[in-house]
Amino acid sequence: MIAGSGLAAQADPIRAGIAAAREATAALPGCDLVLVFASGAPAAAPALLTTAVQEVTGARVVMGCSGAGVLTEAGEIEGDGVAVLAIHGITAHTAQRPGLRTPQAISLALSDLDLADRGAVIALFDAMTVSGIEASAAIQRQLPRSVPVLGGGALGMTSAPWVLAGPPDAPASSDAIAAAWLPEVQCRWGLSHACQPLTAPVPITEAEGGVILTIGGRRAIDVLREAVRAPMMADLEHMATRIFFGIADPGQPPLIRPLLGIDPHGGAVAVGGLPIQTGQTVTVMVRDAEYARSGLSQMLTERIIGDDPAFGLFIKGAGRGRELYGELAGIETALVAQALAGVPIAGFLSGCELAPEPLGGALHLYGGLLGVFSG
Repeated sequence: MIAGSGLAAQADPIRAGIAAAREATAALPGCDLVLVFASGAPAAAPALLTTAVQEVTGARVVMGCSGAGVLTEAGEIEGDGVAVLAIHGITAHTAQRPGLRTPQAISLALSDLDLADRGAVIALFDAMTVSGIEASAAIQRQLPRSVPVLGGGALGMTSAPWVLAGPPDAPASSDAIAAAWLPEVQCRWGLSHACQPLTAPVPITEAEGGVILTIGGRRAIDVLREAVRAPMMADLEHMATRIFFGIADPGQPPLIRPLLGIDPHGGAVAVGGLPIQTGQTVTVMVRDAEYARSGLSQMLTERIIGDDPAFGLFIKGAGRGRELYGELAGIETALVAQALAGVPIAGFLSGCELAPEPLGGALHLYGGLLGVFSG
């Protein structure tokens, strides 16, 4: 199994697709699977883009999605760009299902793969419609425990998000999940977070739906005020881009969720993404560039080890690019490329990240998810 990658910063979907595909296949004897990720103008014309990529690569299976940006080991683009990863000597079984507003679509797509207890799964889905807790439950029902599933939520910055997995004539779809089972690969993976804890985990003592009423017997807003500086508390819109909550079941790592609102009179705090239950713990967190970078470096050192990787898939939260790093927006992709020198890598900036868990997959925000695949 060998692979190649290509990156093109062009607005025209056909030209960008051809340029990235030619670069990706330049040293390959053929192509069995091609991954294509697009942002900006090329993402608005998925049919033109994927047709161009397939005609150049001759791939029997095409998989991809739109994102807030694209990347390969050569760099990272937020704007008009296309990233292509072409793989020769690989088997891929694909499935695609519309109707992501119900968890049944996820269950059906994974069951369509007819999974055995080996290999790995890549799953791409519309981040604007997926429900985190229902998606995780659906994955747990269908996925063998020993098969890691890695993926992310497609975004459309100027058009509707789309995903695609199937033969060359398969259409790209919004409100859908696209999945590929790679039965012959081995996968190592790691996940880093961009949000630094400001507090220790504290038990949630009263909650209703997505609203936290009390934490450790105290009003949720009082716990938040102790952790967050007063000027930020006065600007909810700004605080919502920086402050997050890590919600965890006992003995489990936290899932980062956004701050949706504050009731200054009743003292409650609304959290997005999943229902809150009494007995869970909450950690107040802040999105921080240095913490994100050091966490990714540590993950690369501790988790991404092994011999002879064929290719890598790097999916990172959309807020981990220019919004977090400014002029150093490509630093995380550069760190991954340095750690995996000579390994073709491709990926995109996502709305959420799907990382393996002991009982299936869980959806994360602002994660840096890296999968390294070998034959």
